[in-house]
Amino acid sequence: EAILEAREGGPFRDLFDFCRRVDSRRVNRRAVESLIKAGAFTSTGARRSQLMAILPEAMQQASRAAKKGSKQSSLFTKLEESPELPDLEEWPEGQLLQAEKEAFGFYFTSHPLKRFEERLQKEVSSGIDALVDLASGERVKVGGVVIEAREIRTRKGDRMAVLQLEDLKGRVEVVVFPDLFRSCRPLLGDEQPLIVEGVLEKDDEGRPRIRAQAIKSLEEKRDATPKEVHIRLRADGLTRDRLKALKQIIELNPGPCEAFLHLLTPRKEVILQLPPSLGVAPSEDMIKMVEGFLGYHAVEVE
Repeated sequence: EAILEAREGGPFRDLFDFCRRVDSRRVNRRAVESLIKAGAFTSTGARRSQLMAILPEAMQQASRAAKKGSKQSSLFTKLEESPELPDLEEWPEGQLLQAEKEAFGFYFTSHPLKRFEERLQKEVSSGIDALVDLASGERVKVGGVVIEAREIRTRKGDRMAVLQLEDLKGRVEVVVFPDLFRSCRPLLGDEQPLIVEGVLEKDDEGRPRIRAQAIKSLEEKRDATPKEVHIRLRADGLTRDRLKALKQIIELNPGPCEAFLHLLTPRKEVILQLPPSLGVAPSEDMIKMVEGFLGYHAVEVE
């Protein structure tokens, strides 16, 4: 309501304008952070990484304006110019999706499982949404992201877990009994992409759940006999520092896989094969390091 009232004076030009015009007693910093994470300010042309970086300054500027009193504040709002945005890259896609989930309670623009979609089609026996059509007692193999993990204890005091696993079309409960839980506990955190094999069960209302018999990290599948590593980067973002950093990462992760650079331009894609001396081992740490500064989906292992 406070935002709608402030907007009666016209659209917000940017984050600074928003903070100056909206009553901070009714819309606090946490609320503004949620709006940024949700992408509410993307129409201003600013990246979410930039907006989060300037938020403290924007709030301080708004506080100074408020102290000048309502009339002076109104004049201050009109005259004070917004500082320039810092030169920051946008967050990686994974961080953007996590921010959206924190803001909305669900993924909005994409899904962290999207990067595994092609491989999942080959490896799973069923999508989660189709489990309702299968018979209780069937063995199933599904893939998904852990969106909730709850540890409980059996009557004997052993630990087990109940997961909520979500793929691109549905969600299912997965029960992990103590023996399996002990061996795969590190994999069961929130946002972990998993392959789950087990037995399908249904409750009295026909709702499916899976009694897990085997759990593997979907991330680990990348390391299955890889032969090539393809790294994609935009040619317009190519700098000496980026190439130097990329070379250092490759040199820190030597291995047998041939490495290829894909330079992306608006009109074409240029592929360069790196020399044998820059062979690489595509570990998860290596992939995360590269995607940390080149962006989500920058690395593909074949």
